[in-house]
Amino acid sequence: MIPYYRLLGVSRTADAVSIKRAYRELARRYHPDHHDGNPIAEDRFRLIAEAYSILSDEEQRKNYDRFGVAGLQTVGPDTGMVGKVGRLVTELGTILESRMRRGPRRGKDQRIPLDITLEQACMGAKRTIEFPVVESCSKCAGCGAEPNTTTESCHVCEGKGVVRASWPLPVNEPCLFCAACGTVALHPCASCDGLGKQDGVLQFDVDVPRGVTDGRCLVVRGQGEPGLNGGESGDLFIEIRIVADPWRVKSGLDITCSVPISLEEAVFGGELDVPILEGGTICVRIPKASGNGRTLRLRNRGALNSDGSRRGDMFIQLQVEVPIFSSKGREIVQLLEKESTYPERNRYRDDMTKRAESK
Repeated sequence: MIPYYRLLGVSRTADAVSIKRAYRELARRYHPDHHDGNPIAEDRFRLIAEAYSILSDEEQRKNYDRFGVAGLQTVGPDTGMVGKVGRLVTELGTILESRMRRGPRRGKDQRIPLDITLEQACMGAKRTIEFPVVESCSKCAGCGAEPNTTTESCHVCEGKGVVRASWPLPVNEPCLFCAACGTVALHPCASCDGLGKQDGVLQFDVDVPRGVTDGRCLVVRGQGEPGLNGGESGDLFIEIRIVADPWRVKSGLDITCSVPISLEEAVFGGELDVPILEGGTICVRIPKASGNGRTLRLRNRGALNSDGSRRGDMFIQLQVEVPIFSSKGREIVQLLEKESTYPERNRYRDDMTKRAESK
C-alpha cells in the first residue's frame, strides 16, 4: 500500500491546512471530469481521496501513524496485544505475497488449434496462422500519453516506480499511482486508456512436419504471452487438427479411399479418378465384374514416414451404389433378372437348404 503522505506529497509532520491544500491541488489535476472519465484518472483520484479521508481525520491519522494500514481496522474483540500480533502477521503475509508476485514471472503459454488437410498432414506444409497478442499502442507508441502531450515524473515515487513502505517492514513496493512506470501522463491516451498497450494480431509462419498426427502439439518457444517484471515469454502450442476427408482415411502410412461406382461400372468395368497426396488425381481402371467392397492397390501412393525413407500404399475400395430406378427402370431390371444367373448366390442358398434339412 502506498504511504498516504506520499500520495498527497506532504511530510508526516504536515498540519491540517497543508494536507487540505495538497489534496485540493491534486484533486484538480487528476479529477476524472478533466480527463473525460478515463479509468486511470478515476483510480488515481480514488487513491488521493482515500489518503485525504484518513489524514484529515485526527483519530484515524493517529492510528495510521502508529500502526499503519492495520491501525485503520475496526476495533473489535481482537484488540490488545493478541490483536496487534494478528494484524502484524496478516500485514506481513500480504507484503510477502506481494513481493513474490513482483518477481520476474514467466508469461502464460498460448494454445491455438490449426486445421490441416490430409495432404498437409502426410506430405508436410507451410501455414500462416494468426493469434491475438498484446502490443504497444500504435497511437501513443507505448508511452500512455496522448500525442503532442507530455508526461511528468510521478510525485509519489519520485520517478522510481517503487515506494518504500514504512510499516511493518521497510520494503519497496510498486507504485500504484503510476503503475510502477515512474511517470504520469496528465492526458492519458484515449486508445489504450493510458496503459500503453493494446490488443493486436500476430501472423506467424508454421512448418507442419511430414507425417504429423491428429492432436499433436507443435511448440514455438517464446511466442506466448510476454513475461512480467523481466520474466521470459511463454510458449505457443499449436494443436494439430486433421480435417476429416469425405473419401479417404489414413491408417499408419497407408491410405484407404472409398469410391462409389455405378452398377454398369461394376459389371462392365471402366475408369475413375482418385485423389492423390501430391495434389490432383490419378486415373485408375475398374476391372470387370467388380463386386461391392473389392479393393485395388496402388503401391507407393500412401503417406511418407517422417524422414521420407518409406512410403505406404493406397487402397481403393469400390462401393457399388444401388441405383434409384424409375418405373420403366424397374421393368428393365426385372427383365434383366430373367436373363441373369448368380452362381455364388445359388451356391449359398443350396448350402442353407441342406443345413435346414439336416436338423
